[in-house]
Amino acid sequence: MNTDISINPVALINKPVQFNKPSYLLTYEDGAVAKNKVKRIVTIDKPETNSSYVHLKGVMTELSEEEIISSYQEVLTSAPKELIIEVMVPWHRVFSLRSLVFKAK
Repeated sequence: MNTDISINPVALINKPVQFNKPSYLLTYEDGAVAKNKVKRIVTIDKPETNSSYVHLKGVMTELSEEEIISSYQEVLTSAPKELIIEVMVPWHRVFSLRSLVFKAK
């Protein structure tokens, strides 16, 4: 089956991972796994956007959107460095890209 999503492991050095950059939540459809299978990635930095795809580094999670929003820092710090991946997702697969730092008053 041909897929248009690229996932690669990210090579990191053996220093503690610090997440002081803005985090985002990417929700997208992964058609390669199953029809309408929704996946979520919490990013470790700001995603790079292009006219045809979103390029980001982060951690995949099975948590609900509400759980991620309330505890995204814990999700990032508790994830092993080996689970940090680099992903390129085409825009037609993206459901939402949400800032986890911004809070409306």
